[in-house]
Amino acid sequence: MGIENSVSVQDRRWWPSRKLCPLVREREGRVASGHRSRLDGWHRLPDYALCPGRLACPGPRAVGATSRASLGRAKRSSSARCGSSLEYLERTFAHLGQARCSRCSWRSTTPGLTVEIRDCSGLERLGITTGGCEILLRIGGVHNAYNTAASLAAASALGIPPTLAIQPLQTFRPPFGRTERLEFEGTRFLLVLMKNPAGAGAVIDQILGERDIATVVVMVSDQWSDGRDVSWIWDADFESLARSGLPVVTGGRRAADAAVRLKYAGSVPRAVLPNVVGALRRACRIAPIGGTVAILATYSAMLDARAAIFASRVGRMAPVTG
Repeated sequence: MGIENSVSVQDRRWWPSRKLCPLVREREGRVASGHRSRLDGWHRLPDYALCPGRLACPGPRAVGATSRASLGRAKRSSSARCGSSLEYLERTFAHLGQARCSRCSWRSTTPGLTVEIRDCSGLERLGITTGGCEILLRIGGVHNAYNTAASLAAASALGIPPTLAIQPLQTFRPPFGRTERLEFEGTRFLLVLMKNPAGAGAVIDQILGERDIATVVVMVSDQWSDGRDVSWIWDADFESLARSGLPVVTGGRRAADAAVRLKYAGSVPRAVLPNVVGALRRACRIAPIGGTVAILATYSAMLDARAAIFASRVGRMAPVTG
């Protein structure tokens, strides 16, 4: 999820990607030899963080600081000093936000970097501003505002000016399986990866903002790459998905577990099919002509869905529109 709001990079021991843009590689002298995958002297980094109080998504179906879905199942957070429950002044989603403890003096740090969301219309677009610079990303979601803030904070710590750090962000395209549009047996699919409760809640919020979504497939598997324990689905906000009234099909190795979770959320799946191809075909039959099927999948289930689609003679990448 990038940097947790109000927690500085130095406190989180932020580990940068091994595939940072070439601008970082030009400054490898700043990274200790033999430790290229992490920053040397992390404790000397300046205090960069994201200010969630600035996060606000305009529009009637927008999500962000007032997202009921994300707040509804968020676990209580407690003070690191006294253990008392925190009072949130601002909350973006899950446990992220500006908070303070009324019992002790702990409160969120004052961030050195703020990001304000200007446009969060869907899963494939995110317009933000920071430090007077406007950034248009080709991937949506409030969670990616946090990821952007983390990238800019790391770049700044390495001496890369924001104007240069922004350039690769604007040309970035998400990898396969992350907001990927596919086509299978004449039906359009939107494939989205979910790995934890906070991420699931964020992508569900975004999917509900897509007007063309007509059916949802929830695919949960328990391979080692997913994590063998799938009990995290009980902390994910499937209640908002149930309230939407969209028909749901469950698939993957733990399709039955996903079906039980959805039943308690208030949505009885139309079908429970561990077989991936069977789940996709059932969703095709349920979705109206012209409607898009959204697939929310754990990692190995996402790979299985892609393999099933591309193995089919009629499966292909969907044309990009807009």
